[in-house]
Formats: sequence, structure tokens, C-alpha cells
Amino acid sequence: MILLALDRETAQVGDLISKQKRLIKVLAEKRQALITHAVTKGLDPSAPTKTTGNPWLSEVPAHWTEKPMCHFMTGRVDYRGATPKKTDQGIFLVTARNVRKGFIDYAASSEYIAPEDYDSVMSRGIPAVGDILMTMEAPLGNVALVDDPHVALAQRVVKFRPKNELVPEFAAYAMNSPYFQSQLESRATGSTALGLKASKLIELRLAAPSRMEQQQIVEHLNGAILRIDSLLQRAESAIKLLQERRSALISAAVTGKIDVQEGVA
Repeated sequence: MILLALDRETAQVGDLISKQKRLIKVLAEKRQALITHAVTKGLDPSAPTKTTGNPWLSEVPAHWTEKPMCHFMTGRVDYRGATPKKTDQGIFLVTARNVRKGFIDYAASSEYIAPEDYDSVMSRGIPAVGDILMTMEAPLGNVALVDDPHVALAQRVVKFRPKNELVPEFAAYAMNSPYFQSQLESRATGSTALGLKASKLIELRLAAPSRMEQQQIVEHLNGAILRIDSLLQRAESAIKLLQERRSALISAAVTGKIDVQEGVA
């Protein structure tokens, strides 16, 4: 009887956990769909469209510009090469592990280089706020913006500096979207970990409206995503609490602290 009652109670909690996980999946899909639509169709559903010839982005609004991604940039810096000497403290080294889709995760790894080595390590180009970072392998295609110029950049990371016509935040949204990521994957090589050769970067294409419209899209997405992320955090917190509740029920039942035959409040 005790086991049957305990199974019933934990099953109810398990059902609630499953519902929260389904909610998280739906919210994540909605989040991605929202971004994809905004960076490929814009905010005006009545805007006329044009074909691009790009198999991953067949149509865009007629007034948008679609061209090689590198033509939106003033240049790029590829930091692949010798591994810099690491230290226990000093200047934070942003590695490919730190570059997530949309942000730099400073907690993902904590590596540093000595201040006296900075000029040598960064001789190819010093980062600035708003520069675009993209990982070239392990993982491939994570895109984030530099938010702190006082960092060093490690191997497997390429830095782009956008021209004035391109809003960095819009570029990050677009480059993390499926149409751009598909271009990366189709050109990648490698059996265990996909990687992209620098020579392939010129083949990647990006679409964008005017700078003013880009900014409007960014503001729209920032607000909508903030609301979705808040719901995602609440759902994740609910799962954690429910899991703790289930563990507490099992512990209390087997130690005799509650009478599961009478039900659990």
C-alpha cells in the first residue's frame, strides 16, 4: 500500500515535470521562430519580397540587401595559430568554449594570459565593443558580441568588425539563425568535430535592411525575448522545485515521516 501510494504521488509530480519540460520546448521553438522571422522577413508583413538565389534564404523583403557577409564587415581577424601561454591570473582569455549563441559566457572557462604577453598574442587585432566573434570549430558557428574590450581572444575564434551599415546586435541575431548556420554546416569539414576553413568565409551570405530598420528589429526582439526568457526561467525553476519535492516525498515516505497511505497534502 505504501509503495502504491508513493508511486501515485511521485507520478503526479512527474506529470507536472513533464508538462514544464514540454512548455520549455514550446517556448524555445517560439523564441527561435520569432528571431528567424524577424531577421529574414522583417516586421512589416505587407512588405513586397524578392528572390535571392540563396538556397538557404530564398526570399527577403525587396528593400533589403543580400550579399556576402564579409562585405558587411571592415575586415576580419583569425586568431588560429599557436596556443598562448596560460597564467593563473591576468587578462581574461576568451576561448571557443566561452562563445555561446548570442553571448560570451565568462563562467564556461576561466583562462588568462599575462599582461606582458597581451600585445604579442593580440598582434593581429585588438577587440572592441560591438565586434562580432564566431567560433570556427569545436563548436562551429557560435556567434556573440564583444562586450568588454579588455580581453584576449584564443584559437578557433574569428573576429569581425561590422561596417556602419550593420548593427552588431542584428548581425548576431542573423548569424545565429538557421539560414546562416545552415550555410556554415554545408561548408564544414571534419569527422569528429566540424570546422570551417577561413577560405570559405567569403561564401557566407547575410541579408539586412537599413540600419534604422535593423535597430527597430533589434529592439523588438530584445523585448520579446526578454519575456520568453523570463517564462523559460520560471519553468526551469518549477522543474527544480518539483524534482526536490519528489525527492522529499520519497525520503519522507521511506523514513516514516509521512503516511503516504493517507495521501500527501
